[in-house]
Amino acid sequence: MKRILVPIDGSENSKRALERAKELGQLYHAELIILTVIDNGRFFSIEFKDELIKILEQNAKELLANAENGLKDYPFGVKTMYKFGDVPDEIINVADEEDVDLIVIGTRGLGAFSRAVLGGVSHKVVTHADRSVLVVK
Repeated sequence: MKRILVPIDGSENSKRALERAKELGQLYHAELIILTVIDNGRFFSIEFKDELIKILEQNAKELLANAENGLKDYPFGVKTMYKFGDVPDEIINVADEEDVDLIVIGTRGLGAFSRAVLGGVSHKVVTHADRSVLVVK
């Protein structure tokens, strides 16, 4: 195992997933790839779409910077990235593009509203990814 993908959204579950990925990464000397996805597909009809996307992009950068800060002492490499698009599709696409060995994902996002909007991201990733997925509670 050389590369582990960790999708994060700032929720407690994604923080636990990142911690578990770090533990596994240390065991296998694996690079961690931390991803957050901005689901901008739902904003096409909003009048102030561009401003909203800029805010979401800034939030994504801050989230990734905080995650990377927490891994300053991680010796096997940390890569961060954000993408725009459908959340589970982008997670799967990045897993393929980066040729990761494992996806470590939290069970739920930021709350009931997020679950309703996202439609069970972890479930879709587990169902459609062609590589191993560890779901962390």
